[in-house]
Amino acid sequence: MKKLFAILCMALSLVACDKNDNPQNKPVVQIGVMLPLSGDFAAYGDATKKAIELVKEDTKDTKNYYKFILEDSGTDTAKASTIIRKLVFTDKIDAVTGYISTTSMVVAPIAQENKIPSIWYVTAPEASTGEYNFRLLANFTGGAKMIVDKIKAEKKNKVAVVYQNVPAMNYLVQDQLPVYKQNLKVVLNESFLPDEKNFFALLQKIKKANPDYIILEGMPPSADIFVKQLRENNINIPVTGYQTIGMMNNHNSLDGMWDVDTPVASSEFTARFKKLGGTDNLYYSDYVYTMLMALVNGFENANTDNMDEFINAATNIKSPIGELKVNANKDVVITNNIYQHIVNGKKEKLEK
Repeated sequence: MKKLFAILCMALSLVACDKNDNPQNKPVVQIGVMLPLSGDFAAYGDATKKAIELVKEDTKDTKNYYKFILEDSGTDTAKASTIIRKLVFTDKIDAVTGYISTTSMVVAPIAQENKIPSIWYVTAPEASTGEYNFRLLANFTGGAKMIVDKIKAEKKNKVAVVYQNVPAMNYLVQDQLPVYKQNLKVVLNESFLPDEKNFFALLQKIKKANPDYIILEGMPPSADIFVKQLRENNINIPVTGYQTIGMMNNHNSLDGMWDVDTPVASSEFTARFKKLGGTDNLYYSDYVYTMLMALVNGFENANTDNMDEFINAATNIKSPIGELKVNANKDVVITNNIYQHIVNGKKEKLEK
């Protein structure tokens, strides 16, 4: 899997070698990073580039030299299929990562067939099918229980669960809905179109159901539009969810809103990210950094001929989002969740 520098420099690749980048002629490991980087997700792409720069800083003394091929695969499966084949058969990547469920489902069988380690921050279980595919996985049911606890602590009980009809949100709600149904009264369980921009009909259903809370799971721009139209229609029902705040672009309109998320990135990581010109919204840069460093640690300390050894080595890192563990399904699990809320347009940890 690992290729010598001299061999790589002979290859016709979009990431041609530069001797100044690898002065010690270390063995080169190439990692593909497949993300939606343009349009509504341009800020995510910019944050990802900063995460890669931080990984480069932290791998200067490794035994291998790491090159990263960043691809705008979007959320379209046909485009993702074309890109992963290019990465595997033309660029000859050694590993691949990303955080879009539909992309991961296309990549997984190709990564497995070609024995390429693949790790994704997604909800789709298909992303971890086979020996070479893994997920960086949050504790979704634990997060749902925390949402329940806080709603009940406020002496409220009725919830409307509304979510974007895309694989990531469908799988998330599938995991969490039983927890809500067991502990709260779900008065509405409704999905909306992936690119929905007019929520009038859904808002009327919400008004009729009259929930105490709206549990929203969705991505920009639709999630932002939903909250905007909710407020424009004077529906003052509080909104929460799992990672809902992190999914939304316009934090200035969310003051007082709370949700449950994985741990806030360490102050050290956040400071380094901002030094590179990053904003208060990390846009998954901490997750991308974690997955890339997990792959690096796997290549540094294990062999891809033994993927049990590889994944155990991959989790033995200092992650900006807390301790990682391997579960029975060989997923890399972020162990903790936190409450957070928005104050003056910024995310802050919310103590119980």
